[in-house]
Amino acid sequence: MSVALRRACGQADADAVGVLLREHGPNQWNWLPEDGVAATLAELASGSANAELAFDDKQRLVGALVWRFEDRYPALRPAGLPSDQAVFVVEAVVHRDAAGQGLGVKLLDAAIDAARRAGATWLVADRHDENAASAGMMRKAGMVEVDNYADPARRPAGNRRSAVCAIRL
Repeated sequence: MSVALRRACGQADADAVGVLLREHGPNQWNWLPEDGVAATLAELASGSANAELAFDDKQRLVGALVWRFEDRYPALRPAGLPSDQAVFVVEAVVHRDAAGQGLGVKLLDAAIDAARRAGATWLVADRHDENAASAGMMRKAGMVEVDNYADPARRPAGNRRSAVCAIRL
């Protein structure tokens, strides 16, 4: 599948990400509370969050990765890297028809490049410990696991743990 990547811009893109996320995001590994999704989409529409988008050859949105400047795990940030240069990957979603084709890695690579250009020096994401697809995407983009902790409130399935992965930019 050939895809075109671009940065999200404005309410229409935020709305499209919301449709994709609500339709193709829910699974046993993802924690998607509606209030959190709504807040993320509002941040995306206002420009306080960013997203890399992937479109197929029919101009259909088939993937999105939302990120923002946030020091979500300050205790894990390497010494000497300022808090205001930390980025957190809020959410990544790929259309079911496009899964397993490396699109998540392309989106994460694009987010890493965009974050670096925006002045970030540290990018971090968390995932369900047993989410193999997400683990592979992060590993292929050069991220390494830096923490793993019990997280039963956000991870009701499987071993109920979150893995935190990061990359120095």
